[in-house]
Amino acid sequence: MSTRIYKVTNKAGITQGIRAATQAQAIRHAARGEYKAAVASQDDIVSMMSAGVKIEEAGKEQDD
Repeated sequence: MSTRIYKVTNKAGITQGIRAATQAQAIRHAARGEYKAAVASQDDIVSMMSAGVKIEEAGKEQDD
């Protein structure tokens, strides 16, 4: 699979040049170390919702 160089910029305006096969791969690379994901337990879900954390749907556009 061929690669391209993607310009990935975060909301703080910091830009990285990342060689990747896809845009998603470039973003995953840039986000690595900044984020961690794990399946939420029932207690996690209750805590998040009690704190007002909105549960988002992956793949749907988010309002910025």
